[in-house]
Amino acid sequence: MFEHLLQSNASLQLSLDSYRGQIPVHAPSHKLLNEEFHLIPREKRSRRPLKALTVFTDASGASHKSVMTWRNPQTQRWEADVEFVEGSPQVAELAAVVRAFEKFSEPINLVTDSAYVAGVVSRAEQAVLKEIDNEHLFRLLSKLIYLISHREQPFYVMHVRSHTDLPGEIAEGNRQADSLAAPVENARLLDIFQQAKLSHQQYHQNVPGLIRQFPANTEPGSSHCGHLSQLPGPSNAIDGYGS
Repeated sequence: MFEHLLQSNASLQLSLDSYRGQIPVHAPSHKLLNEEFHLIPREKRSRRPLKALTVFTDASGASHKSVMTWRNPQTQRWEADVEFVEGSPQVAELAAVVRAFEKFSEPINLVTDSAYVAGVVSRAEQAVLKEIDNEHLFRLLSKLIYLISHREQPFYVMHVRSHTDLPGEIAEGNRQADSLAAPVENARLLDIFQQAKLSHQQYHQNVPGLIRQFPANTEPGSSHCGHLSQLPGPSNAIDGYGS
């Protein structure tokens, strides 16, 4: 390296032009400079959304449900993993995120409505965890740090506010996660029309969007088609497709 610099660097040549001493070229004797070291690997967290599977997580303090849901790329059907986790909604959602990283080793986009969880996931790679009094939370954070730090494929984490009306799959996935996390008494609806009506009241989708989300019994002549077309339009509201 020194010989190469001496041949290619004019400033170094001028500096040493009249020097008659010897220049030793070797690492200093300090043990830290002679030990083997490893460079930090490339960061697994992507700063941009990936062309990959999107996993949505949610949790509820009322139901103690810890939810992750995703659309199966082969069947295009929504699938879910729901567990009951004691503790705060943040702990329950963190548990869902840990299960997501356990299940999916391929590249993923992770969508959460918890700013706390999104922040933890963003900083978890190669992190050093301090001692925490809450043993359950400590185990979850330790597992999350290990899973992210040892991943081979990238991931992207996105925070969206709860019940936010966003376009396309993000809105649909967020609603799926919200519905799965809701207490049973809130989720028990009589029929598909009531589900569509409740979704319209909350998120102001247009009729084509409702038919896509609630496809049961929407063939020509079905009574639900007529019901859906009669839903009132929102006043001064933007639907889920940006129209």
